[in-house]
Amino acid sequence: MPAEDSGWAFTEELAPALYAGLASTWMSPRLRIVGGCCGTTRAHTAALRGLLDLADPAQRISIASPNE
Repeated sequence: MPAEDSGWAFTEELAPALYAGLASTWMSPRLRIVGGCCGTTRAHTAALRGLLDLADPAQRISIASPNE
């Protein structure tokens, strides 16, 4: 988001792998939603998805989409 639109500017870039590494410290069996904000991209989301693929299947839950 440009600084002139919001009054602030995103100044620190984290590579998707580093972002996922930090996010892995948030993971717990009770965690249901994890994502990003300004500065995160599809690559960051894909890296987060990779964490889910590594999770213990007993800890994973499946949430149906609204169309199902």
